[in-house]
Amino acid sequence: MPDIGSDLIGLLEKATADDLSAIDAACGELRKKLNALEAVRKIIMVSLNGKPDRRRPGRPALLKDAPEVVDSGSNPKSVVQLQRRRQIARLLAGSGPMKMMQIANRCEIPSGSITSVLSCDWFKAEGGNYRLTEVGRKEAISA
Repeated sequence: MPDIGSDLIGLLEKATADDLSAIDAACGELRKKLNALEAVRKIIMVSLNGKPDRRRPGRPALLKDAPEVVDSGSNPKSVVQLQRRRQIARLLAGSGPMKMMQIANRCEIPSGSITSVLSCDWFKAEGGNYRLTEVGRKEAISA
């Protein structure tokens, strides 16, 4: 059986900068192929199973899991905003005040949308944290 350790040491002693460049180039090509395969895999997975559930254990329910309570004639954007507000109200009712980006991350709300979602009489900013108002607490209980 060959001595792998001595073979490796021999190769290291002979290695040049050109060898390192060749390895880097080969790794770059393999990364491109891997990225392409991962993209194809994701497309096939979504095609077969629908969008994957990315929740970690203990995270609040995603918007798709929230019950639909608004009539079908409503603006879809306002429906999503109402669902997000209810989701945040439940989160704050259970966890207490939080920073805006913590709320966005926990509820999986895009950072560009969180400000408009929090801009209502359900939430109040105090000392860098958002807390529930009485109106928001009632919504959290009824949701």
